[in-house]
Amino acid sequence: MDLIRDLLDTRILDKQGRRIGRVDGVWLRVDARRPPRVLSAEAGLSTVSHRIHKSFGRLVRAWIVRRSGRLRAVKFPVTVWTKLDKDLHVGLDAECQGQLLRFEKWLRRNIVNRIPGGGAR
Repeated sequence: MDLIRDLLDTRILDKQGRRIGRVDGVWLRVDARRPPRVLSAEAGLSTVSHRIHKSFGRLVRAWIVRRSGRLRAVKFPVTVWTKLDKDLHVGLDAECQGQLLRFEKWLRRNIVNRIPGGGAR
């Protein structure tokens, strides 16, 4: 498997088929005697900003910590993956997992609902 081609930037879908992000990073276990093993996929602004540039990543991480007190990147261990095709399917329900749709809920509450005609119907 080519991790860069096959996993990075792949959409992550919950068990209901809702899009909950994209794979921004991959955690590996590297052992000198064995091939590297994928431990988890990670999604979050701090992770993708670090991929763009290390200095930019540090700046974004500092801003996130200053604003919220902690980083909010979400890890999806291989144990919750149900299928990997053109999308990464995970066996989690995004509505029940508070950290998964946090940004989308904030965006809906603070931006979309304030636009005329953008509120919930």
